Amino acid sequence: LGVEFAHTKPVEGATFLAMRLYFDVETALPLRQELWQRGADGRPELSEEYTYADVKVNRGYKDRDFDPQNPAYDYD
Repeated sequence: LGVEFAHTKPVEGATFLAMRLYFDVETALPLRQELWQRGADGRPELSEEYTYADVKVNRGYKDRDFDPQNPAYDYD
């Protein structure tokens, strides 16, 4: 499942022409992102892409796992 966001006409200051997001149909989590810019020849070209594989959710982390005061981290 994917969705595309694109400028239909030039927008001053816009970094990208279009972004495509692809989602896992079962979890609705994003699995891939593509960012497109205008190339030197004026045609769209893929400039950045990110793909997430083997994503694991609900790993059992607790709030203390994200607490910098957690003594297990031994921060000074």
